[in-house]
Amino acid sequence: NNIISKVLIVTPTSLVNNWANEIDKWLLPIGNIKYEALTMTSKLKVQNGIDFWCSNNGPPILIISYETFRANVERYIYIYIFKYL
Repeated sequence: NNIISKVLIVTPTSLVNNWANEIDKWLLPIGNIKYEALTMTSKLKVQNGIDFWCSNNGPPILIISYETFRANVERYIYIYIFKYL
Protein backbone atom coordinates (compact mmCIF):
# COMPACT_ATOMS: atom_id res chain seq x y z
CA ASN A 1 0.00 0.00 0.00
CA ASN A 2 1.09 3.55 -0.69
CA ILE A 3 1.75 5.62 2.41
CA ILE A 4 0.83 8.81 0.58
CA SER A 5 -2.03 8.69 -1.89
CA LYS A 6 -2.34 12.38 -2.82
CA VAL A 7 0.20 15.19 -3.10
CA LEU A 8 -0.68 18.89 -3.35
CA ILE A 9 2.08 21.19 -4.63
CA VAL A 10 1.30 24.90 -4.20
CA THR A 11 3.73 27.14 -6.07
CA PRO A 12 3.98 30.54 -7.77
CA THR A 13 2.16 30.64 -11.12
CA SER A 14 5.42 30.99 -13.01
CA LEU A 15 6.64 27.64 -11.61
CA VAL A 16 3.60 25.41 -12.22
CA ASN A 17 4.93 24.25 -15.59
CA ASN A 18 8.44 23.86 -14.15
CA TRP A 19 7.09 21.44 -11.53
CA ALA A 20 5.24 19.51 -14.25
CA ASN A 21 8.46 19.31 -16.30
CA GLU A 22 10.41 18.08 -13.26
CA ILE A 23 7.84 15.34 -12.60
CA ASP A 24 8.11 14.27 -16.24
CA LYS A 25 11.90 14.33 -16.05
CA TRP A 26 12.41 12.49 -12.75
CA LEU A 27 9.32 10.34 -12.19
CA LEU A 28 8.27 9.31 -15.69
CA PRO A 29 11.25 6.94 -16.11
CA ILE A 30 10.25 4.95 -12.97
CA GLY A 31 6.57 4.73 -13.83
CA ASN A 32 3.73 6.54 -15.50
CA ILE A 33 3.08 9.14 -12.79
CA LYS A 34 -0.01 11.17 -13.59
CA TYR A 35 -0.61 14.70 -12.36
CA GLU A 36 -2.92 17.66 -12.83
CA ALA A 37 -1.34 21.12 -13.26
CA LEU A 38 -3.65 24.10 -12.71
CA THR A 39 -3.39 27.85 -12.92
CA MET A 40 -6.24 30.34 -13.12
CA THR A 41 -7.52 29.73 -16.61
CA SER A 42 -11.27 29.25 -16.58
CA LYS A 43 -13.12 28.81 -13.31
CA LEU A 44 -14.88 25.70 -14.60
CA LYS A 45 -11.62 24.07 -15.73
CA VAL A 46 -10.03 24.74 -12.34
CA GLN A 47 -13.04 23.42 -10.41
CA ASN A 48 -13.21 20.30 -12.60
CA GLY A 49 -9.47 19.75 -12.14
CA ILE A 50 -9.74 20.04 -8.35
CA ASP A 51 -12.77 17.75 -8.24
CA PHE A 52 -10.99 15.20 -10.44
CA TRP A 53 -7.85 15.27 -8.26
CA CYS A 54 -9.96 14.80 -5.13
CA SER A 55 -11.77 11.80 -6.62
CA ASN A 56 -10.55 8.23 -6.22
CA ASN A 57 -9.84 8.07 -9.97
CA GLY A 58 -7.90 11.33 -10.04
CA PRO A 59 -4.15 11.65 -10.40
CA PRO A 60 -2.06 11.44 -7.22
CA ILE A 61 -0.39 14.83 -7.76
CA LEU A 62 -1.98 18.27 -8.11
CA ILE A 63 0.27 21.21 -8.97
CA ILE A 64 -1.52 24.50 -8.40
CA SER A 65 -0.58 28.17 -8.16
CA TYR A 66 -0.91 30.09 -4.90
CA GLU A 67 -3.57 32.31 -6.41
CA THR A 68 -5.62 29.42 -7.74
CA PHE A 69 -5.36 27.58 -4.43
CA ARG A 70 -6.44 30.64 -2.45
CA ALA A 71 -9.38 31.33 -4.76
CA ASN A 72 -10.59 27.71 -4.49
CA VAL A 73 -9.59 26.64 -1.00
CA GLU A 74 -13.22 25.96 -0.03
CA ARG A 75 -13.36 23.15 -2.61
CA TYR A 76 -10.51 21.33 -0.87
CA ILE A 77 -12.00 21.77 2.58
CA TYR A 78 -15.37 20.30 1.62
CA ILE A 79 -14.24 17.66 -0.87
CA TYR A 80 -10.95 16.23 0.35
CA ILE A 81 -9.79 15.33 3.85
CA PHE A 82 -6.06 15.88 4.24
CA LYS A 83 -4.14 13.38 6.35
CA TYR A 84 -0.99 15.51 6.46
CA LEU A 85 -0.37 19.21 6.00
